[in-house]
Formats: sequence, structure tokens, C-alpha cells
Amino acid sequence: MQDTTGLFRHRNPGHTLKRLLDHGRAYGLPRCIDQLVSPGAARNIAKMVDTRTAGAKAEARSRIMRGVRKKNTKPELLVRRELHAMGFRFRLHRRDLPGTPDVIMPRHRAAILVHGCFWHQHVGCRHANLPRTRTDYWLPKLARNVKRDAQTEKELVALGWRVLVLWECELRDGVALRNRLQAFIQQQ
Repeated sequence: MQDTTGLFRHRNPGHTLKRLLDHGRAYGLPRCIDQLVSPGAARNIAKMVDTRTAGAKAEARSRIMRGVRKKNTKPELLVRRELHAMGFRFRLHRRDLPGTPDVIMPRHRAAILVHGCFWHQHVGCRHANLPRTRTDYWLPKLARNVKRDAQTEKELVALGWRVLVLWECELRDGVALRNRLQAFIQQQ
């Protein structure tokens, strides 16, 4: 079978088969998938098609959202690794402080909050895009996050802590991160 449609150029065979199912009629391909692939592959494709139902979408989205961590995120681990390499000791996630800061340095009365650009809506960042679907859910949720962040920072300062907010997008440059941490910790 000669490929004049571009369907078979994708590297992921599962994706190619899915495209065959989705666009088969438009390209004049056989309606019965059994004519194209083995019976075992046809069963796998049928399962793939079944996952496109509303219930499966909700389950998949739920699984993805469960995977979003509250603690020990990659940006947070990067900051902790850098602090440790600089010779500083710290405490993690002190629940007795407002907002449960990510990193606490009691000796320096310093609290470091590591924020994800999307979840905490970093102003001017390309990662802080607002979702286009379900805006009635997302807009209030993200606004609450921003309001809670401001309240947390205000409460920490009122308790005598110095607060540094690090954004996920700012952590890409290791030298700049090290300099910023050093300057923050040394200012008293």
C-alpha cells in the first residue's frame, strides 16, 4: 500500500493506527480494521478507541492531576540541592508556619517559597497561560492561589521571617540562582 496521505510517516505506530481509525473514511481506507492489522492489534486499537469516552477522559485527567506534587517538586529539589552545595542547612515544609514554606533556614530567619509559574500565575511568564477550557473552574482556582500566596508572604513577614519567592522559570540559570540565594541569605 503506497502512502500518499502521510498517515504512515509518524514514528509512533500506535499514533499511526489511531490516525487510521480517525481518518480512515476520509482517505478511502477499509472500514474494518481487521483488514489492516492482526486480530490482536485490532483488540488493542479497540481499547485505545474506548479510552476516548468521557469517563476515560475524566479518569485520565484525574490521574494526571494526582501526579501533580505538592512537595518535593523538581524545582524545589533543584533549590535544595543548590543550597546544600553552598553549605547551608535547612528545614523543609514546617507546618507550624503560614503556608508551609518549601525551605526554612531558622538560623537566618529565612523562608524560601518555590512557585510553579502556572499554578501560582507568574506575571509576564510564558508558562503562566490561562486554560482556555473550563475557565469557570480554573480562573477562580488560580486567583485563590495568587491571593493565598500574598497572604502567606504577609503572615511570614509579620512573624519576622524574610521571604524569598523563586519562580520555576528563574531556576534554569544555575549561576543566577546561586547568586540570588547567596545575596538573600547574607542580607540580614
